[in-house]
Amino acid sequence: MAVLNVMKNLKPAKRYADALMDLSSDVSRLQVCQDLEFVSGNILKNDELKDFLFSPVVSRADKTDVLRQIFLGKISEPVLNFLFLLVENNRLNILDDVLFCLKQDIDKIQNVLRADILSAVELNSDEREAVISKLKIKTKMEILADFRVDETLLGGIVIKINDTVIDLSLKKRLKNLKEMIER
Repeated sequence: MAVLNVMKNLKPAKRYADALMDLSSDVSRLQVCQDLEFVSGNILKNDELKDFLFSPVVSRADKTDVLRQIFLGKISEPVLNFLFLLVENNRLNILDDVLFCLKQDIDKIQNVLRADILSAVELNSDEREAVISKLKIKTKMEILADFRVDETLLGGIVIKINDTVIDLSLKKRLKNLKEMIER
């Protein structure tokens, strides 16, 4: 059910992100992104604020006033106005989706690809550089890698880039071997 909501929200989120991209220059896009991350982080870590902002009983004017009190002077005016627009259109709930789409758009412009790299053990800096270097050669893009340990892998690595998963784990190899033997 949650997947349906995410898929449903990506379309309007993409439209809002595109509007932000159109309104901001290359330099300020990064600032817009940082401001939205700041807002999102503050909302997520404060349950009272989150409940208040997402409550259907609270008026739009009250939500706007609270956002102004909290974020005025801490984020850029265009981003604050953007938050007001989301409140006015009852779309504050898609803020994280807008941020996700905005980051994707910025990455595309900058020829950057984000990769989640899971390994059975912590990789040292040489191993990390080797993985990044191979990905750069294959994709012809700059790589922003997030390395994490997943002890369930037994050995090897799993690389996740957007919807693509490259599974080079020992767990996967053993599973494939087992399937071949069972045939």
